[in-house]
Amino acid sequence: MEETQWKHQHDMTYPGSKRQHLTPASNHNNRRMYNIYSGLIQESSAGSTGVDNGEKHKQRQLRLRYDWTNLSPGLDLTKTILQHQSNCSIPTSTFTYRNRFGLGSDLHIYTKALGNGIEANRRIRTVGNWIWMDQTKCGNDLHGTNGNEKYENRNIPLGSPMRCYFATSELNCPGDVEYAVANPEFDPEHSLSKPNGNVLVPHDDYVSNMLPSKNNSGEQKLQTAVVESLFIRTTPLVVQEAERQLNLVFGGKDKVPKDLITVHIRWGKYRFGCL
Repeated sequence: MEETQWKHQHDMTYPGSKRQHLTPASNHNNRRMYNIYSGLIQESSAGSTGVDNGEKHKQRQLRLRYDWTNLSPGLDLTKTILQHQSNCSIPTSTFTYRNRFGLGSDLHIYTKALGNGIEANRRIRTVGNWIWMDQTKCGNDLHGTNGNEKYENRNIPLGSPMRCYFATSELNCPGDVEYAVANPEFDPEHSLSKPNGNVLVPHDDYVSNMLPSKNNSGEQKLQTAVVESLFIRTTPLVVQEAERQLNLVFGGKDKVPKDLITVHIRWGKYRFGCL
């Protein structure tokens, strides 16, 4: 993706839809959440880098190059997904995580469920606990009685664990959050996964003309677009943690080697005997 595509932010308007301004503060639900997260970050920023105050003032802190809370989509399919999830004429169906694998695997399953939702003309709504949700910032249980109490006490009515990190991923319409909090259980009659979190994807080609053909790498294209739709609208919490980790690892901008090369190793079923 060209760098200029990310630098120039613009309103997202889709053919055949009303003009929308899909920023984290674009509607009452997201604006309320965005303001709360901003407050949490402001309160905790003083000691977030892991260095003492005297040393911190001498260093230039590392910052992400782009504003990941408000980026423009680079793929047409991403725009379609954002439009689908913000189409208030479409009802919601529930999805739940298996909570058995890594974050990447969970998001991989989420893309399949969202694809099922587009096929069925239903918006995805995640219910139940998610082990990768930040318990300290988003509450311990988003969906039980305790979860509702935490909403009221902290004034953070997320309604979905996905909204802890991805501001406009779900529940973008008026009344969505309130309905999700009042109806926190998995709905087997209108669901995009099984109650245990398994997602079944038909082997036949997609029926919806909104989705690319499986015969032309459609599933991979869908996965890419869903992930992009999530990460171009992250909450400030994600940005804060990413920058905190950058400064913990490298100790400030002046200490990063100019010839630095980083390597990511995925531990799992593969083992590298030489390491």
